[in-house]
Amino acid sequence: MTVSETSATAIAQWLNDPEVRIEVVGNGASALFGPTGDRAHFDRPTFIYVGNLKPHKNVEVLLDALALRPEYDLLMVTADSMQAQSRVNERGLATRVRLLSDVSDPELAALYRGATGALQASTLEGFGLPVLEAMSCGTRVAYWSGCESVGEICADSGVAVQSATSPEEWAHALDTLTAEHALGPLIMPASWTQKYDWDAVGERVSRVLSAVSLEQP
Repeated sequence: MTVSETSATAIAQWLNDPEVRIEVVGNGASALFGPTGDRAHFDRPTFIYVGNLKPHKNVEVLLDALALRPEYDLLMVTADSMQAQSRVNERGLATRVRLLSDVSDPELAALYRGATGALQASTLEGFGLPVLEAMSCGTRVAYWSGCESVGEICADSGVAVQSATSPEEWAHALDTLTAEHALGPLIMPASWTQKYDWDAVGERVSRVLSAVSLEQP
């Protein structure tokens, strides 16, 4: 069992065994991540990044894009706060980037709801939980179009950036998110919400386990 079609493809290629059955059961977001509830308030258009600073997260391009748009701010929720602060300082962005860690789910949901948009520049993900959480809160996401698992979640919503490494393209994505944010919260269809409901995920897991148990001699 795995969480996305992208992961299933990677596992199949790694195993290279057509006899192995791989079931995509998906993943879910806590019910705390919804469009209603407390909402953070920001004085300026503010984007949110949630995650670590490993190389595949590609965070540098987000900071470089922010440097091109002095009218925007960024909130980074990360456990890698010292490393993040160093990269922020290198670009002279200390007054425009706020760093947080150890944020509770209710606090994070409020930050998502208040943000102008969520940013996910990853070049590789097995799933992309921050994307799901942000969208569940009604917040649009800018992501690299080549990151297939994130594209699965976004389902033609948000802003798909064609270049993973172009600060100019990511800066333009910030502009697009700002314009779309003014139109109101992101509203996904009920089928999308149901797909990522934990109860639905649990039912899919149960069906797979039941099928496997029936196959046992």
